[in-house]
Amino acid sequence: MKTENKKKLGFTLVELLVVMVILSLLMIAAVGVLNPRSLTDRATDLARKKDLNKMRTAFEEYFNDKGKYPSFSDLNNWNVSGNCNKTVSEMSNYLNKWPCGTGNTPYTIIVNTNWFKVVTNLGNKKDKDIPEGWYDGSRTYTTNFNKNEVNYGVSSSNVLWYEGDISAACGSICLKLNASGCNDAAGVGCKSPDNCYLGTCSLVSCKVSSCE
Repeated sequence: MKTENKKKLGFTLVELLVVMVILSLLMIAAVGVLNPRSLTDRATDLARKKDLNKMRTAFEEYFNDKGKYPSFSDLNNWNVSGNCNKTVSEMSNYLNKWPCGTGNTPYTIIVNTNWFKVVTNLGNKKDKDIPEGWYDGSRTYTTNFNKNEVNYGVSSSNVLWYEGDISAACGSICLKLNASGCNDAAGVGCKSPDNCYLGTCSLVSCKVSSCE
């Protein structure tokens, strides 16, 4: 009696897994080919974030040494395209090279005697570091920036980069908003992530990240 070899039908689990891995790799490669702009934006955004963090660290170290942040007039002289990726002598102890955006475009810097902000615009509009509701209007920000031109920034610890500049109308008394209301934080302190305000708890523009 002859025995006939039966043909094996179907795929084994290992074979299916191999096929799925190959398909996944092909899909990832296709996304990179079909949407290179997305990959470029992410790389550029990462560079922008690193630049702004370097500037924040440099300004804070400058403040620690001199008791003030760089002045408006100094920054006007330093923050120009001609200084991009070059050493600025006055800041050489804090920044090896002056950071700039793509195309040697200086970053936007806003400075006051006791605070500063450095802002830019990320290409990836869904970046996790863009403030929640920045584009869809689900949250209101008293910002002085055009939301289509600025969506990311850094600042000194006593202000929020995405809120309006703190005006003299806010005053200087540190207040803490909690369940019992708006209380004088003197002697208790008010620091992130507390709800800290200067002068009044009713104006969002007077909110600060820390009173310390």
